[in-house]
Amino acid sequence: MSALLRYLEYSTLELENHCIVLTDIGEETPPIRLLLGADVLGRILSGRIEMLKSERKATKLLENETLAHFQETVKKIDNRYEVALPWLAGHPPVYDMYDVAESRLLSVTKRLLKENIFEAYDDVLRQWQRDGIIETIPEDEISNPGHYLPHRPVVKPSSATTKVRPVFDASFKRPGYASLNECLSVGPSLSEQIPPLLLRFRTGTIGVIADIKQAFLQLSVRLEDRDFLRLLWWNVKDRSKLEFFRHCRVVFGVTSSPFLLNASIRHHLNSTEYQLEYLQTTAEKLKRGLYVDNLTTSVENPRRISAIQDENNGNNECNAF
Repeated sequence: MSALLRYLEYSTLELENHCIVLTDIGEETPPIRLLLGADVLGRILSGRIEMLKSERKATKLLENETLAHFQETVKKIDNRYEVALPWLAGHPPVYDMYDVAESRLLSVTKRLLKENIFEAYDDVLRQWQRDGIIETIPEDEISNPGHYLPHRPVVKPSSATTKVRPVFDASFKRPGYASLNECLSVGPSLSEQIPPLLLRFRTGTIGVIADIKQAFLQLSVRLEDRDFLRLLWWNVKDRSKLEFFRHCRVVFGVTSSPFLLNASIRHHLNSTEYQLEYLQTTAEKLKRGLYVDNLTTSVENPRRISAIQDENNGNNECNAF
C-alpha cells in the first residue's frame, strides 16, 4: 500500500473522530445538482471549517509524488519533450465507450453547419493531423481500452490566426465511472506563483508580457497514455462515417496539463544548456516570470529586452518546445 493510501485511511479515521460526515459518498447518494466550494458549504452546514492535519500531509505527499513521477518519466525525443499523464493511484475506471462522444459530436456538427464554420473547424483538425498533433487510430487498435473526449468549438472572430478551435471536455463522466480529470493529479498549486509574479512585474521601469505560441501542443504525450485522449471526427472522404483519432500532444482542458507544461518549461530552463554563463541571467528571469505559458516580467530599459532576445535567439535549444 502506498503512503498516500495510508494517509487517506488515516484521514477517514480523523474525520470520524471529528464527527464529520461526508454526505456525497455511498450508493444512496442522489445526483449532484449544484456545486459549492467546500469552504462555502462547510460554513453553510456547520458554521465551522477545520483543516485536518492528515489532509495537509496528504496534499503535500501527492504533490511530491506527482513531481517525482514527472522527473522519472519526462524524456526528450527528437528535440521535443515527452511527458506521461500523472495518474492517481487506485483511481476508478474511466468510461471507454464512444457513444457519449458520438452523441456530442452530432450536436456539435449541427451547430457548426448552422453557423457555417464546419469547414474552418475541419481545417483545424486536418492541420493538427498533418502536424502530428493528433493521429488516426489503426483499426486493429480501436477495440483497445481507452477514453473519448467530447469536443466543441470556441469561436474568436477577432483572432488574427485561428478564429475557431476545438475545446475538449475531460470532466464529463457516466454514472459508475470517473471523469478523466478525476483520475489525474493536478500537481502543486500554481496559483501561489501569481502574487510574487505581479509584484516583480512592478519593480522595473518597463513591463514585459509574452507567451509561448501553442505551448500545450508542443509537448508530446507518451504512447501508453494516448488512447485515453481519443476523439471522434468525420471521415475526410465520407462525412457520414466516423473516424477515430487520438491526441499525441498534451490537451488543453485536461486538469494535469498546466502542471505538465509548467514542469516541462522549468525542467528545460534547468537543463545543462541553460547553465552556460551568458544564459543564466535570462533563465532566471524566465523562471521567475513564467506562469504556465505566460511571461510577466519587467526590465529597466529597452536594451535589456533586446539582450534577452539575442541570448534566446543564439540558443537553439529554445526550440525544444
